[in-house]
Amino acid sequence: MKFGFIGSESWIDPLNPGGMETIVRRFSNTLSKKFEVYILLFNSGEDSVDVNSLKNVVVVRRKSLRDLLRYTKDIKFNYLWFNEDTLKSLFIFPYLLKEKILGCKLIHPFHTYPPRIVGNMLSGKLYKIYTSFFDIKISFSYRINVYLSRFGIKSQTLVPPISEVFFTKNKNEIKCRVKKIGYFGRFSLDKGSDVVSKVLRQLSSRKDCKVLIKSYVNKNGYIRDFGGKIHKRKRLKDPDSEAIKFLDSIDILILPYKDLKYTVDSPLILLEAISRGVIPLVSGIGDIPEIILDDDFILNSPYDSDEIIKKIDNIFDNLKKKKSCLREIIKRNNLRNSNYKILEVL
Repeated sequence: MKFGFIGSESWIDPLNPGGMETIVRRFSNTLSKKFEVYILLFNSGEDSVDVNSLKNVVVVRRKSLRDLLRYTKDIKFNYLWFNEDTLKSLFIFPYLLKEKILGCKLIHPFHTYPPRIVGNMLSGKLYKIYTSFFDIKISFSYRINVYLSRFGIKSQTLVPPISEVFFTKNKNEIKCRVKKIGYFGRFSLDKGSDVVSKVLRQLSSRKDCKVLIKSYVNKNGYIRDFGGKIHKRKRLKDPDSEAIKFLDSIDILILPYKDLKYTVDSPLILLEAISRGVIPLVSGIGDIPEIILDDDFILNSPYDSDEIIKKIDNIFDNLKKKKSCLREIIKRNNLRNSNYKILEVL
């Protein structure tokens, strides 16, 4: 049996530890136990993808989507997963119809809220017709599922997958009095980079705090002020190990999101931090309050740096008790089995 992921190079690059890139990489490893898995990339350069970083997966590169679809013509796929950037090209719809006729199951993931394709192309009844091409619709948050239901569209909600390696014992855990606070990810206003900068500047001046940053885009010089390592994409041979290494070096991860429209609606780094025993301080937007059980982990005013610092100090006063809450969050969201949920919807 054959399973194919189709998307542009920027979407599915296994060296780029973003939301959907990570989801596809993890699901492809799970699916490879049952399927012959293909990752099909267009707008692709010759050496842009490190094939060795993907296990038991066939990587196919073509310069254009048309060239890629010509390649798949003679391959009888059982399942094809299409990313939104693929579906912006109208000429793909005759191809989708042909694949349905041949018996291939078509999959559409919805990972942002609201689904971007709505604003770009279609709305109302046309949107329902468009999604009718797909046999399986997957929502990566409950509120996306609710949004689609307004159009009479049924989808299955999945928690973004977390690799088993995030649940291995933290061998690097060191008990000390220094408060270790970190930020992980892209620096941009929608992720609250201005608030992060202000908070970390204040904390870095305190003797009882240690501040760590790991970012993949260095458009802001102040990142270097805290000694944060800036990683270039081509150096990330194993994104999961990079994330684990960083998370093991901190106690609290601050995520003062202002908007989730440019990220997975249930942020992966939030789930990864919880799985690794790191306490998150995160904005109470989207589905995040449904994931997080403890109000002390929710930022009611993510623009207020003083509130964030106060919450950090309060958590450290009850650190052991607060860390025990993470086990309940893992259990409630079934994070340990999230990597295998894709098999249940096929």
